[in-house]
Amino acid sequence: MPATSQISLVVGFPRAPSPNDLGALHRKFKIKQSEKLDIINGYSIDLPTDQLDSYVKALPPSATVMIDRPIFEKPVAQGPTRQRRGRDLADELPSEVGTPHISRPAELDELHAQGFTGAGTTIAVVDSGLAQHADIKDRIKFFKDFSSNRTKNSIDPFGHGTHVAGIAAGDGKEVDGIAPEADLVGLRIKSPKQAIQAIEWAVENKDKYGIDVLNLSLGVPARLPNRQDPFAQATQRAIDAGIITVVASGNECTSTRCQGTISTPGTLPDAITVGAYNDGGTNDNLNDDTMWGRSSHGPTAIEHIQKPDLVAPGVDVLAPRSSGSDLGRTRPNWGTYHSDTGSSMATPMVSGSAALLLQVNPDLDQADIKRILTATADPFSSTNANTQGSGRLNLAKALAAARAEIG
Repeated sequence: MPATSQISLVVGFPRAPSPNDLGALHRKFKIKQSEKLDIINGYSIDLPTDQLDSYVKALPPSATVMIDRPIFEKPVAQGPTRQRRGRDLADELPSEVGTPHISRPAELDELHAQGFTGAGTTIAVVDSGLAQHADIKDRIKFFKDFSSNRTKNSIDPFGHGTHVAGIAAGDGKEVDGIAPEADLVGLRIKSPKQAIQAIEWAVENKDKYGIDVLNLSLGVPARLPNRQDPFAQATQRAIDAGIITVVASGNECTSTRCQGTISTPGTLPDAITVGAYNDGGTNDNLNDDTMWGRSSHGPTAIEHIQKPDLVAPGVDVLAPRSSGSDLGRTRPNWGTYHSDTGSSMATPMVSGSAALLLQVNPDLDQADIKRILTATADPFSSTNANTQGSGRLNLAKALAAARAEIG
């Protein structure tokens, strides 16, 4: 007989279930093994697909349930790459190729020159991994692999996490990040279950590694209210633990549907949820800025919460490339950098900004930073709040506001 297909579930509860009740349920469905997820008082399991409906119905009404599917999909090539045959270009961007536009917040170079660099802060990146790229490798305080590979060395075969980390905290001479002196913690994942495990680890090790900011440039379609969504509930625990948590809005806007496309955990009210805009190839000229067409719109589909909170540059963003990675092979690249587009790129712009705000005023919490970022944002005059939130990130104004609140 053909093997029965299996499906992976993540299940959480407001309070940990009784071992007797849980044991009886799993014996009924002949589930031999489960993996604990303490941060949501729950577990992950595999069960036959044809038992999914009956298993969910057997759970208490207060249970949160989500299907655990891969987060990172095989990338599609985006335009020509710039490589010499047989080897990558030199680490320094060569003059004959030219440096493409480096999409970053306005006045970033001036802010760095004034000492706003994120020094003394740590950003945890829950993503596809961190490669040993020159721009970040010396500031990776810790790396942990939650995928089935369980590698001990800091790696990123997919390439997404390295790019994201470089936007937040790269220190390249020509292609720098928002907070080039912030430290990094890399937490490699491939699925929502693993992301929940990584968030749990970050909460448990917050003080040990000094984790100040959590970057989640990822998400899955929101099909449940936040209170019933394990991914959102785990993210809320990080916020409650005092970690500034910044989340991508998603890239789900299409020609037929834009409203209600915010992904989870970006649907979470307390999260700082970031959408993407196109800076038009200029950092300081707001007149050529436009929203990126695929950036997810609010309000959220289930609870109709106003999201995103703000938007940041997210189109053709140049940042470190993980050599030989899936994205590194399919995105336009220059030397050891490649460009990519999406709310995933906009999110570390805001995570890095949060690190700068904490450098200025370490007493700021999640609500403070969210309030400052949204209050100082520059809105598009022709775009509504469902698309842009409060508007475009204005880092210089945000830093001035954070300084004004000291003492």
